[in-house]
Amino acid sequence: YPTYHAVMQYCTVSQTRKALYEAYSNRAYPINDNVLKELIAKRHHLAQLLGYESYAHYDLENQMVGTPERAQAFLDTLMQRAEIKETQEFTQISNEAAVQLVDGKFAPWDYAFAKEQYKKNTMALDE
Repeated sequence: YPTYHAVMQYCTVSQTRKALYEAYSNRAYPINDNVLKELIAKRHHLAQLLGYESYAHYDLENQMVGTPERAQAFLDTLMQRAEIKETQEFTQISNEAAVQLVDGKFAPWDYAFAKEQYKKNTMALDE
């Protein structure tokens, strides 16, 4: 993790960030793909055996949120409240970014680097 995050934040070569992003995102794939699918199926089966609609319903019942529906409603409300600030920050970061936007979006491997450059150039923050 430390190497991945350091490269994603500080490496100035986009192709290097892209290669690391793809390798990191696909670690243990496809070897563990079937294991993950089996785990999901077993969790679903367990939840149904215990009388729940889904594993999410089972897992969240004893937590403060209670249900997946309440969790989704909370996230939807949070997203609405954060949208204005997110738009402002995205505009600021993209204006300062030394990376190309594709269809108005950062490539996933470029965002941490652009954000780090923005903090360094705008706020004089440098870890």
